[in-house]
Amino acid sequence: MFCLTTLATWSSRSRAGCISLPKLLMKSSKMQGCNQSQSAMVFQNLHEPRGSSSRNQSSQPGINPPGVFGQGVTSQENINTNTMKDARPCTYQQSKWPPSYFPHPPATSFHSRSHRPRSPYEQPQSRQSLHSSSTDRRKQIDTGKSASTSSSNRASSSHSDQRGVEGGSSASDNQGEEDPSEKAPRPDLSKFCRKWTTTSFGRQRREPGQTSDFEVTILSYNVLAQCLIESNMTLYQHCHSDFLRWRFRKKNLLREIKEADADILCLQEIQACHLYDFFAPQLEKLGYTGIYQKRTGDKNDGCAIFYKVDKLVQDKTRRVSFYMPNIQLMDRDNVALIALLRPKAWPEDGPKLCVATTHLLYNPRRGDIKLAQLGMLLAEIDSMAAITSPPPTHHQKPSYYPVILCGDFNSTPHYPLFNFIKYRELNYVGLPRTKVSGQETGRRIGDSLYWPLWPYEVGVTDTCQFRSVIRERLRHDQRKKMKYGKKSGSGDTPVLSENWENEFAESIRHSFPLESVHSHKEGFLEVTTNHSSTNCAVDYIFYSKSGNDDEAASSRRCPSNRLGGLKLLGYRSLLTDEEANEMGGLPNHVWSSDHFMLLAKFLLTSGK
Repeated sequence: MFCLTTLATWSSRSRAGCISLPKLLMKSSKMQGCNQSQSAMVFQNLHEPRGSSSRNQSSQPGINPPGVFGQGVTSQENINTNTMKDARPCTYQQSKWPPSYFPHPPATSFHSRSHRPRSPYEQPQSRQSLHSSSTDRRKQIDTGKSASTSSSNRASSSHSDQRGVEGGSSASDNQGEEDPSEKAPRPDLSKFCRKWTTTSFGRQRREPGQTSDFEVTILSYNVLAQCLIESNMTLYQHCHSDFLRWRFRKKNLLREIKEADADILCLQEIQACHLYDFFAPQLEKLGYTGIYQKRTGDKNDGCAIFYKVDKLVQDKTRRVSFYMPNIQLMDRDNVALIALLRPKAWPEDGPKLCVATTHLLYNPRRGDIKLAQLGMLLAEIDSMAAITSPPPTHHQKPSYYPVILCGDFNSTPHYPLFNFIKYRELNYVGLPRTKVSGQETGRRIGDSLYWPLWPYEVGVTDTCQFRSVIRERLRHDQRKKMKYGKKSGSGDTPVLSENWENEFAESIRHSFPLESVHSHKEGFLEVTTNHSSTNCAVDYIFYSKSGNDDEAASSRRCPSNRLGGLKLLGYRSLLTDEEANEMGGLPNHVWSSDHFMLLAKFLLTSGK
């Protein structure tokens, strides 16, 4: 076979028309003893085009092809595959479902990371590839801890991760193949077991009350996509590389989900190929079904909602894409999912539960984008959770089903974005956009937010409602004097100004009295994510308060009537900042994500 220098010589001469590549190949093959078919194959490979992972601007954002997991990925889309030594090529397939998720997906072409155009937002991989030998990798990573023997007898509990702390992950799935992670150090982390906390209402309710009451457990978990590990290896230099392999991580993740035994799973950073090859079929065996929304553009992960089919029925769902072409503020690929679920034993016209999950933009300096994404998500929830039959009139505020909003918000407690969700109002004019989420620790102030917070083309008002939805509600009001979320004039009767569609206030508001499951007291830092560059809380489960919990509802401008009540019964506690620092960074041999799982139990009632 001819050498590469020959090709380089041909490349310079071919421009001058000296010699053609086929002739050069034939000549070279005769010199090297190659037959004609071999040289023809070389010629074909040289002219085989490489894949491109650029965004397809022609596809309309937010519109998903049919199928249970929504915006799927066709076999023609290029795939950023796992480069681990023990991984197999990722495959995508659209499938109708039930009866089965994706039984036997056909093999599809893929491009490795080295042949894929790098995203402008992707950090270069500064560490040696995970294909390197285990000995070389251990020289790069300072584990600093000795190995320990795991216990063989473990107690099972649905509300404690003690079993995972003691046991870690086994190698039984490797079919006799030696698991290199078995030789990695495994310190005892049992002291960092997170306990189950029962609320005062949960302690009072020792026995089930009315037969119409329904207990529901919800899990929110950023599982850390494998492709994001590989593109951000500098964040995980503290981790033993054997614990970063997908073959090891997937068993730990599944173990955590099994032990939690939640009725609803809200998962973020689900890599698309791992959804179809692992999560979907494994969760189907556990009695779950669900929906999926992949991030737009060339991103390979997304959000998913699963629920137990023997307890819950899906009323309707909505897949939300924040990307909007030609609007610079909405040019990111983040997504969200909303599902309206009903207890299976309840009548169809009974109360329902609106569950939403998202993964907002990370960039600490772009608080304006985070607020715009959150505003659109709240508008989608307002549309989904509102009870439209019978339609509200100018004498009646709209009613809403109870709401649970969870996910990775990339915002720390007591900062503007968190406070906006909790207190339902934010004066944004003059607020530095680097201070919106509380993630920016430097002294840089950056640009301030200005009026209006987002452009008219987004279609969302300053009350985080779609203009189209307001028009539809007003269509049922003969007087057309009602604008939800606005007040003017004297008294408590909201009226509609003539120019309401073009109005945008210097503050934004929303309709839902949301409370975080965890207290997040000031001066008492709780941790939901922990790796080499951060140690803070960015993941939350918010729920709509009911009954006397919403004492200020009548004084707010936004409507807050609800059909059905939601009470917090208990939750899994979080580690403090000191405990997380003592434990060390994530992932490790027990927890295989850089986020901790959130788990909470609620009581859904038919009354307010």
